[in-house]
Amino acid sequence: MTSSRPAEFRRDLGVTFTGQVSAVAVTLIGSIVLARMLGPSGRGAVQVLQLLTAEVALIVSLGLPVAVTYVIARQEATAATVASTATLMSLLVGSTVAVALALAAGPLASLFLSDIEGGALLVVISSVMIPLTVLESIFLSVWRGRNKFYAFNGFKLFARCGYLGGIVGAAVLGTDVTTVVFGLIAADVVTTVVLAVALFTRFDEPLRIDRVVARRLLHFNVAGHGGTLLQEVSYRLDMFIVAGLLGSRAVGLYAIAVSTSRLLWYIPESLGSVLLSRSARTGYRRERWERIGQGVTSILLFQAIGAAALAPVAIPLVFGVAFKGSVWPFILLLPGAVALGLWKVFINETTAAGHPRLKLRSGGVGSAATVILDVMLIPQWGVEGAAVASSVAYCLTLGVLLLQLRTIYGIPLHALLMPKVTVLRTLLPTRRSAPADG
Repeated sequence: MTSSRPAEFRRDLGVTFTGQVSAVAVTLIGSIVLARMLGPSGRGAVQVLQLLTAEVALIVSLGLPVAVTYVIARQEATAATVASTATLMSLLVGSTVAVALALAAGPLASLFLSDIEGGALLVVISSVMIPLTVLESIFLSVWRGRNKFYAFNGFKLFARCGYLGGIVGAAVLGTDVTTVVFGLIAADVVTTVVLAVALFTRFDEPLRIDRVVARRLLHFNVAGHGGTLLQEVSYRLDMFIVAGLLGSRAVGLYAIAVSTSRLLWYIPESLGSVLLSRSARTGYRRERWERIGQGVTSILLFQAIGAAALAPVAIPLVFGVAFKGSVWPFILLLPGAVALGLWKVFINETTAAGHPRLKLRSGGVGSAATVILDVMLIPQWGVEGAAVASSVAYCLTLGVLLLQLRTIYGIPLHALLMPKVTVLRTLLPTRRSAPADG
């Protein structure tokens, strides 16, 4: 590693973290506006629609965003060819699946939105967001693969501001779920167009699918995408079960608990985003893994303890008294949030090191635990049962990954998990960091 690379790493981490903090602030404002405008039931309905389209979009993305970043970072093809190929593939598949989702709107609405009037129509309208969501992730992954973290984080923040703008626009025009959905769609359209123009005006090549590049993109992350899908089962299955069994109001309460607990993930996600691009070029380095693991463990534990102490006052104060029922689910989710925050960092390192199947294995165990525990606990304990199930499943997911790392690399668990705040200084940006890239 050249002497400039640590400085570049700290600079990129600092830029990414700043972008993530800004994005979470904007997202949190949007969540607060939605909660106070719609109440638990309306907030729950919007959550179900967002989850439904987001999960379908993730499935049809075929793992392309991660593959795009990897292939561009490894310089296996030009960024223009990769971007063009991935964009057309995503547009074709995403649009086809959006039509299929719209055709299935009736059964889906009766299953997850039975207590919301016009649920089927809302599903049809929301299906438009599927190809838009996939395209946004592709465009952002190109910037990340090119190591342009200022652009990557700037456009990511722009997308979050668009989300907030859609919500605020809906609040001005009306206070019903349908108006909010139209506002979010408008925001997605604007964001996708801006990202597309900003990216493709830099390339001279025409839009086309390169068959060699397409095969490489699909082949790279097949196993890793399977792990992503399984992990999403751990993330989202509980929400759908809550919707089916307990209704939109319970989803609204649980959604606030989940989204608030995931505030802990912004530092790990910032770090993981940088590591995926950097480590694809530098390869496995045990000392780096240990230093990062110890630092992130310290941060997550500190955040979780503070959040648990503040939650009983902060959640009703910020989101409204109607969301007081979100406090206990939030506290019960915190151990799992710490565990999965660490998993997010390590899984990017293992993917970059050429082991995407580790994501499939650890995600598979976590998903199986989620299904079993959700079925057992949600009917008896409601949203608190969903929180316990998710927290246990997240801890199992991390545990399986750590055992695999010990087997492959011989890293003892305490070397990765022992809190050590002093190592954070090696991760933070310094005044001597290299100049920013564009």
